[in-house]
Amino acid sequence: MSKNFMRSAALLLAIASAFTMGVIAPGAPEPEMPAIEAPAPDILMPDIPMFEVPVIEDPWFGYLPPEMPDKPLKADPHIAPSAHFSFEELVGDDKKRDKPPTEFPDKDTFKIVIDKGNCVMTVYDREDDSIVRQMLCTIGEPETPSPRGTFKMGKHRVRFGRFVDFDCCAQYWTEITRNVYIHSILYREKSAKTLIRQSYRELGKAASHGCIRLTVPDAKWIYENIAPGTKCEFIKAEKDEALRESLALAPLPKKKK
Repeated sequence: MSKNFMRSAALLLAIASAFTMGVIAPGAPEPEMPAIEAPAPDILMPDIPMFEVPVIEDPWFGYLPPEMPDKPLKADPHIAPSAHFSFEELVGDDKKRDKPPTEFPDKDTFKIVIDKGNCVMTVYDREDDSIVRQMLCTIGEPETPSPRGTFKMGKHRVRFGRFVDFDCCAQYWTEITRNVYIHSILYREKSAKTLIRQSYRELGKAASHGCIRLTVPDAKWIYENIAPGTKCEFIKAEKDEALRESLALAPLPKKKK
């Protein structure tokens, strides 16, 4: 035991005796107590295995596992059915050659907006501005652009017609304005077996001579439901990749050898 420790203990005993014997008056300030240097005990630390602590990625929620890329959400099948159809459904031909329809909903029922910034066509309900149908389309390439402005849909329709100047065919032609139509992807002849595969790859791109190309079911819907005189507006919105991905179509199958 150290001398300092013994000296401090003796002083404490003397002070206690003084209080007891009345040497120090009640209420008098207490003498400053010297610090006692007690020997630190020897503590044996148990052998605890150490584990690697995960890296803190977020100050509020602690460790966050790596994020997995989300699959793009498909658009509602009620407004974008073509995004849920098979490739065969998107390019097929029902082989019917009926005359164009003569009865349509009123010309003020729908409004067509063709977004040249995203190559997306949207059909709106004129009454409440809700989306009725939405689809990827091909617009005119820079050298032969689709028109600008607002038009009233024309009257001319063709079930399966041939382009005189380009030696190819398309289904379900609906006139927008003079020499500009909404129609299907392209074929070499009036048969789905002669599909021009490149025209399918070009959906969602600027690649036509000014007309608007669609999948067959989308072109057919326009052909059967959009009355002459319906408002059709061309705009150029900012890029919206999420919208485009939600409307993505079935992949083009590999060519059979």
